[in-house]
Amino acid sequence: MNRRIGFMCIAVGAAFQVTTVDAADKPKLSCDRGGDVGRYGGTDWLVYGCSDGKTLAFFSAESNPANPYYFILTPKDGGYQLYGEGTGEKRLTDAAYVEIKAFTSAQISALLRSHGAASP
Repeated sequence: MNRRIGFMCIAVGAAFQVTTVDAADKPKLSCDRGGDVGRYGGTDWLVYGCSDGKTLAFFSAESNPANPYYFILTPKDGGYQLYGEGTGEKRLTDAAYVEIKAFTSAQISALLRSHGAASP
């Protein structure tokens, strides 16, 4: 992987923040663990574990026509919620969304372990 891409994704991941409903309680979430390439929806995504040990971030690789786009897979109500944002090619981001959304608990646990995070 191109070093520039890796540093760019780490910077973007490190800047990602998760906020709660209470504005006084805004934990910062750093997503800079890993950076391995995964193929989802037929395109390449850089996968990072986050500092809470439970969240995963997927950034479209620079060569991915879905770029710029990212997904955040975060725990919610005993399961996982998938959120995505960006302006990449919609049919490709939709395909990746469908594949990531269908992850089993075992798949999520494996990704969390490989990116220095805890299991769900």
